[in-house]
Amino acid sequence: MTQNKRNSFEFFNLPEKFSVAVLTLSFILLIGPYLEGLDFGVFKIPTFAADTKKVLQYLGPPLFIFVILLFVRFWKSPDTSDTKEIKEVESNSKFRLQSISDIVKNEARKNGINIDGIHIGDRLTISDLERICTKTYYPNQPSNGTCTLLENARGMAFTKKYAEPKEDEKLVNISQIKLEGLKQWEAYFWDLLKDLGINDLSHIDILNVGIGNGYADYELFKNVPRFKAVDISPEALNYAANKLSNMQYYVCSAENLFQVPNGSIDLYLSFRTFQSTLFDRRAAVHEAYRVLRKGGIAIISVPVLYLKKNGEVLQGLIPPGSYEPNLDYATAIADRIKDYMDIMNFKEVDIDSRSPFEIYICGKR
Repeated sequence: MTQNKRNSFEFFNLPEKFSVAVLTLSFILLIGPYLEGLDFGVFKIPTFAADTKKVLQYLGPPLFIFVILLFVRFWKSPDTSDTKEIKEVESNSKFRLQSISDIVKNEARKNGINIDGIHIGDRLTISDLERICTKTYYPNQPSNGTCTLLENARGMAFTKKYAEPKEDEKLVNISQIKLEGLKQWEAYFWDLLKDLGINDLSHIDILNVGIGNGYADYELFKNVPRFKAVDISPEALNYAANKLSNMQYYVCSAENLFQVPNGSIDLYLSFRTFQSTLFDRRAAVHEAYRVLRKGGIAIISVPVLYLKKNGEVLQGLIPPGSYEPNLDYATAIADRIKDYMDIMNFKEVDIDSRSPFEIYICGKR
């Protein structure tokens, strides 16, 4: 039982040498009045004045007992055995596979572009990475070729990590999720659509940006006569096309929807894409504004719910380099997207947190 507890010196993070010195000093004061001048090799008992001896005869024993008590392990230790396990996503989760940044670096290296020294953090976009490489690292190489290589590397990274249907909170039977009053994810989304004045998806032009393998969105789109979708992963789109025959799809990035004409879309949707590594949110918002008709609506979501095998919920968004969801980080990303939408002249931009699954950012063209 004591192995999970700490003594007072450990509790206050005092060094071991200090605790040994305190114990030695208290022992000297305990035996000093009786063995003054005795040399133990490691220490020597000093000679005390008569008045000091009398004081030590009374104070030495209780002081020594007090110091001994400081070595008793009764302070509760932090639960290091499972704290991380509670806060982090499962070790075999897709979120703990090789990171997007590592895959991009490996793919680039295979094609002669070494970007190992570049830290790919939260705010570094694919546009930033391309500019660093074409202007600084490889200025003598054709810029178009370098940019294409990096974009292909990012596409390969998302294919390797997310293309195949794997675990997804949207697909889990809600009875297995330990969250009271939880509804299916699409129920929250339909409530949002109705509040935005959309009651039927059958007669409007829809674009789903970053649809991935389509499995999580199947319930929403299965009865829609037709809709458009894009993703940077051809393999993911193949899975989606097999699942949703009513989908017209294009391989392109959210930052460059070159196959979607200006003002051709009524409802722009992007679920769980804008938080992605190397994603250029500002450029993607530009494209959302361009493809929407006047009065069209954009809805972007950021995930905030992750599950453990036992059904326990982890809330927040996983920052780069971490496996621990952070709600403050998720809120910061949503705020950033809202700011971009405000800058790009979207109207009635709002953040909606009604869903436990994701935060919605909405705006009107």
